[in-house]
Amino acid sequence: MAPLPLQPGAGHRQMWSWPTVEQRGGDEDQLEGNSSVHLASQLSQTALLLASGNTPMPVTEQSEAPWRGWHGMDTGGMNKTPTGLSPSTATVVRFSENREESNTGLQETGHHVQLTDLPNEVLYEILSHLDVCDLFSASKTSHHLRTLSTSPTLHSLRLRRARLLLPSSLTSPSRPSLPDLIRRSIFLTNTALISRKLARKLASIHLARRLAARPAAEQLVERCVLPAECVPSGTGTKKKVVVAPALVAKKRAVERERVKDGLRGWIAEVWVGRVREAEGRVRREEEERGVGRVWRLRRFWEELSSGKGTA
Repeated sequence: MAPLPLQPGAGHRQMWSWPTVEQRGGDEDQLEGNSSVHLASQLSQTALLLASGNTPMPVTEQSEAPWRGWHGMDTGGMNKTPTGLSPSTATVVRFSENREESNTGLQETGHHVQLTDLPNEVLYEILSHLDVCDLFSASKTSHHLRTLSTSPTLHSLRLRRARLLLPSSLTSPSRPSLPDLIRRSIFLTNTALISRKLARKLASIHLARRLAARPAAEQLVERCVLPAECVPSGTGTKKKVVVAPALVAKKRAVERERVKDGLRGWIAEVWVGRVREAEGRVRREEEERGVGRVWRLRRFWEELSSGKGTA
């Protein structure tokens, strides 16, 4: 291994001294930046672990080393709460400590963390994977989710995610080819549109010729194809009203039911009375003539029940 080149003044004895104010400020700024980035990553991991139901490790134990500043060196590195951080970083640290205390309380009580207790950043990441219909369903659950579902920030995230997923979806082997889309009538070319228009025009021309060649309504009435009510007849003020064939069929069905009801009433009132009268007349004639063995037996039992018969 080649020896390192000597720097100027390397042979002289160097004395160690405390850093100056400028060096201390630069080191503190770098420490604060690193700690804020580390805390943000730790907070996001903690929120994801809470959403999945796992128990996260305490934030203070994981990030204790980056918090140690110059003030921590004076006390032996035992300060868990940094004293030389900016107010924003200190707020993040206090939030992580409160989150640790709440996690400890949840572990003791056995309750689960609700979805609405998660930070908005995590909820935005979760909602960005949902479709519009799923976002609409989620917006009906609570006011907080409704506000997040209708936020422009969420829709910008969804557009960014769609922009990233679109190239992979277009090059996917499961995506149908253009001939398949044309065969399924999903993608229409100019030729397909022109052929559809020509088919409609040919169908209309064919139908117009068939309608012109069909017989008149009077001929259809003579052939008993259409009822007479469907053709206008008469002159002057006594012109007959034209009725549609479907209405004519309904009208005739109502008339048939009306005739049936009349026949039922006539049978119940007239025909039953006539039948009873005829039966009585036949029975009287049989009694007068003494016809039938049954008549003699009935007469015998009637006389016996009335006391006229002999014992």
